[in-house]
Amino acid sequence: MKILLFAAVCAAMVSLSAEEITISKAKNLQPISQKIPVDVSKDYVFTFGTKGGGGKLHVYFFQFNDAQRRIGSHHVWGNADSVTELVGPAIRGANEFVVKDASKWKKPMPQAGTNIVAFDAKADGSDLPNFKIDYYIKDVTQLADGTWKVEMKTPLRRSSPAGTLVRQHYDGGHLSVTVSLPSDKTFTATIKAAKGLGPYLDAWWPGVKLVQLYAQTSDDTPVTITQWTLKEAAAK
Repeated sequence: MKILLFAAVCAAMVSLSAEEITISKAKNLQPISQKIPVDVSKDYVFTFGTKGGGGKLHVYFFQFNDAQRRIGSHHVWGNADSVTELVGPAIRGANEFVVKDASKWKKPMPQAGTNIVAFDAKADGSDLPNFKIDYYIKDVTQLADGTWKVEMKTPLRRSSPAGTLVRQHYDGGHLSVTVSLPSDKTFTATIKAAKGLGPYLDAWWPGVKLVQLYAQTSDDTPVTITQWTLKEAAAK
């Protein structure tokens, strides 16, 4: 397998494949690009062609900040109405902490991904991506004095002082494009500008500076990606 190179035209922010690449069924995702700079305040258009293959082809957009740290959905997806403050300190190693108001928190359910908490949150979302997360929430219950106790399944990994803002965050998937094969057409998908706190399945995530493309096929028959381009959408 060859890693595709890309050409970036800064004025138009265009990235394109330099050669064909064949994707075979494998447990791990296969990279099809290097890290590409993007401006997530703008919409982008992703196009690609294929030959051969069967089943489903998934193309994933792994996103990174300016320090090349990978951003996960749990760093940028959350419940906007859940921001509240710690009544007392949250102590590293403890399995619970108390917040002022968790009445807007969703029931922590692993299958729904609503079981993560982010510390040092900002009501306006300016903390995103928030890497100060802890997981997993076990339960959220109201106490007799009107405050709320948040119980964790595992000990907290950091300490935070009273008054720190926290937000309920969600686990989730990746920004991706999935198509059915075989097909001789050119596929096109629009990735919209970042919108702030997610979840969003069709938009860049906040704080992203670089993106790297990966692919995976569900079928035993290899598929060849004949070309791809990622470019800023034309101004409306």
